[in-house]
Amino acid sequence: MAVIGTFGQFTTARLGIYASQASLSVTGNNIANINTKGYTRQRMDLVSLYSTGQGKYANIFNTNVGYGVLTRGATQLRDPYLDIRYRNENSKLGANDEKLNSLYQIGNILDEVGKGQDGFGVIEAQFGKLMEALQDENTNIGSEEYDKLVRSAASVLTTYFNKAADDLADIKDNKVNELKESLSDVNKLLTEIRDLNAQIRTQNIYGDKALELRDARNLALDKLSGYMNIEVTYSMEHIDQFSEVEKLTVTIANSKGPDGKPIKLVDGIFGGQITMPGRMPNLNPNYDPKKVKDPAYDPKKDGKYMLADGSTTDDWDEATAVDPADPTKGEGYFNFDEKSPTEAESRYLMRVEPLIDQRGRKMEDRGTASGKSEEIALGDTTFCGNYTNPDGTVHATTALGSLQAIREMLTREGEYSSADDIARDANANTKRGIPYYERALDNLAKEFAKVFNEMNQISLDVVYDMGGNPPTGPVDKDGNAILDAGGVPITWGQITETVKDSKGNDVVVFRKQATAEQKDMIERVRAQAAKQPGYSFYDGGVLLSNRGDNNDPDGITAANISISDAWGNHTVRLLNTREKSEVKEDGTEVSHTTRRDNIVDMIAEFTKKRDFIAKDVQGDAHATLPVFHGSFQEVFTAISGVLGDDAQATEGKAENYALSTLDLENSRQSISGVDLNDEATNMMQFSKSYSAACRLLTTIDSMLDTLINGTAR
Repeated sequence: MAVIGTFGQFTTARLGIYASQASLSVTGNNIANINTKGYTRQRMDLVSLYSTGQGKYANIFNTNVGYGVLTRGATQLRDPYLDIRYRNENSKLGANDEKLNSLYQIGNILDEVGKGQDGFGVIEAQFGKLMEALQDENTNIGSEEYDKLVRSAASVLTTYFNKAADDLADIKDNKVNELKESLSDVNKLLTEIRDLNAQIRTQNIYGDKALELRDARNLALDKLSGYMNIEVTYSMEHIDQFSEVEKLTVTIANSKGPDGKPIKLVDGIFGGQITMPGRMPNLNPNYDPKKVKDPAYDPKKDGKYMLADGSTTDDWDEATAVDPADPTKGEGYFNFDEKSPTEAESRYLMRVEPLIDQRGRKMEDRGTASGKSEEIALGDTTFCGNYTNPDGTVHATTALGSLQAIREMLTREGEYSSADDIARDANANTKRGIPYYERALDNLAKEFAKVFNEMNQISLDVVYDMGGNPPTGPVDKDGNAILDAGGVPITWGQITETVKDSKGNDVVVFRKQATAEQKDMIERVRAQAAKQPGYSFYDGGVLLSNRGDNNDPDGITAANISISDAWGNHTVRLLNTREKSEVKEDGTEVSHTTRRDNIVDMIAEFTKKRDFIAKDVQGDAHATLPVFHGSFQEVFTAISGVLGDDAQATEGKAENYALSTLDLENSRQSISGVDLNDEATNMMQFSKSYSAACRLLTTIDSMLDTLINGTAR
């Protein structure tokens, strides 16, 4: 058309009024939601109504004029790039905040500066007190009182070790509960996002943009990004051959599943759940994928687990079953083998369950080999062991966030990591969680007990008359067999065992784990047995054991180190010397009461520098170099130093990520947030345009009145 029709100008004015009114409504909605969390600023999209068609009798003097304005609906002001950056930084912030919180809790246990005396921590100070007690013993050899003071100081030290280990165990238990709660929150968010996708999809089909539902979904995505690093993508889903709607997909960022594609958590109206099965298997190394078309599922049998013989099962336990005759072999596609993490290591392993919709139907994913969504074990740098395919290829996934941080605090052993740990995560030996500090304390406690136990013992076959050749049983000073409570001669085999000393030599000692009957026999031997010439002074034995009611130094940890039963009931005392006494021709011994070389050596051990080896407390540890080198007190200081360094580095990262996240959130709010000044300006602008459109309508009415009524006169 060349020129808008005479009465068509009313439409121009009417559309202007409607556009201004609609824009004012959006402005009002923005102002009303200025404090609504997650609300995204909206605007009314306006387009000019114009036609390029020409009238049948158009000529060069016609002037084309638009027909007014149309509203295309409200849209949100949001920058997807800023959303991506914000969620990436938020996942890093969540990880470092969680790690820092855990390190602070550990610090309350191990960072003891100021709690002891002279600037030392409690455990450090107690090492000093034990050395002082030994120094007093050194000047008062043979005094029961000073021996008791040494025993008391050692008992307090073991109590401090026990308390520190118990406190670390409490932190671990709290973290386990926190992990379960976080996992529950993640699954709720995944379900919420899936359900919102379904609602938004329905609204889109009916032509509604569902902006408020999108705000709720974006808020859920932001929360989810704090738990794990996610990637959000948008695509178009065909409803039929004529129409399509938007689809949102959430994957673990930088992930790679068995099919080589990113691991999906949500895909449109389908969503997954993350579970902790309690034990995560590797794939069965004996499974032959050539026997069936698909190594994991049979698409003709509803996605059940495929067994090696071609049959299927929906029972996870059956799918992971092993051959009872050989636990490393099994029929299932999934299988526990010698490379699978132990139960203790894999308590916190996770997997993504198949994606389902609100009605429980599994997602049909034609992109996978099976045509079905699959259970996916998440990689160790994510949550658990690397996902290994039957062909030997390994898929690892990096997923930052608080979930991963909690798991690493529960599992990572730092320098005490095994070769399998490092195979699953190449950086395992640099990640220090609660187990690292437990192992470090165990290392210190075990080395301390080992040193002082060995210094307080002499092999029984050296000290006592073994009673015959070959030895039969202990005898008294008159050569008579020593009898048990029932009057039966005691044999050495009943009460002794052979162990290795620190140099690998065989040492015959009293049984460490003795029954009540054996303990009675040992006491009888200690009181009655004839000692070899030169050893009448001997009353040594195990000082520190793994329980207070036995004399067993094996398996000592910070959690169980105790004063031995023998030292506690005074049948064992500190040896002031281990040197054989001089024996005169008449068989009498030169008294050792004034010799103190062993006590002096014990005191010297407190300042002696030694290596602390990871394999001493963790048999499968990968590290060959010493974890620590120094004295007992220096090593405890080093443990606290490692904790301090980790906390300081994590704190610095957390601060940087917090600032970066805040800066990105401010940038997002500058675009998506509601600014009262901007909205006030818009309100005045649209109010004026509304008034102007009304004035235009009045003017057109006046013009037409003049044209029609005035012309008639």
